[in-house]
Amino acid sequence: TVSGCHGVRRSLIWPPTRRCYILNTAARSRGVNGAAWMKTVNESEALALLAETFAEPVEKIRPEIERAAISGWDSMGALMLMAEFDERFSIELTAEQSKAMQRVADVLDFLRQHGALRS
Repeated sequence: TVSGCHGVRRSLIWPPTRRCYILNTAARSRGVNGAAWMKTVNESEALALLAETFAEPVEKIRPEIERAAISGWDSMGALMLMAEFDERFSIELTAEQSKAMQRVADVLDFLRQHGALRS
């Protein structure tokens, strides 16, 4: 085993995947004191972010869509979402919170509750 994304011990996988690179890039994007700046997005920007994160067409990502209908919203997609929220918004999304999200609307509600989604 070796240290993988975010220092998690994993079996050696070579070459590193794009997702692992993105997760490591998110972890390194911090400033000197470890702080990232807070950004807000509107709903269409948030939906575009989710489409990019899950590698899905933006037309497919709508608030009423269920998690199971998005093939990219698997375990790696959930990790990508955690990294995106941390990097772009300085919001920690835990594994438990991520598992509880069953619709795109749940993700939007999470962003709204943390002040990252503007009207």
